[in-house]
Amino acid sequence: MKTILLSAALLAASYSFAATPASVLDDMEGTWNVKSRACTSNTPINDGIKLGQDKISVTHKADKTFEYKTNIGGCETIVKGTYELDNMKATYNSNSYQGCKDANPSPRNESFSIYIAYLNEDEAVTVATGEQAAMSCPAGDALVVHYTKEDEDCDSP
Repeated sequence: MKTILLSAALLAASYSFAATPASVLDDMEGTWNVKSRACTSNTPINDGIKLGQDKISVTHKADKTFEYKTNIGGCETIVKGTYELDNMKATYNSNSYQGCKDANPSPRNESFSIYIAYLNEDEAVTVATGEQAAMSCPAGDALVVHYTKEDEDCDSP
């Protein structure tokens, strides 16, 4: 199952990037909300996030900055920084962090990479491995996350 899920995500990514490699950066702009998450072994995610109750989103801006927001159990956390895109690989460099108990953002210097596949203009899948996946999945698994793009014509709640 692990190999099938990862292969499917990578195959979708290869078709997506082969079709429109020049527009990937433009496709990335906007706010993307997590719709579903899965470990490649099909083991339940073990990080306490309950999609449907909790919200996770990432906003990519044209100036190559990002804002990653989580609202878990009413506690909002915001991480900001810059990102770079190299074909299917996105590298995030965070420079500030503010949790719900923090009065002000604190400096942060953290970098990680994930793989992105755009399924269409409103859906994307990311695959995280190593330390990023290990925060939610058993050792050796990849974390596959399905995102939907927020409608830019609607107001956010």
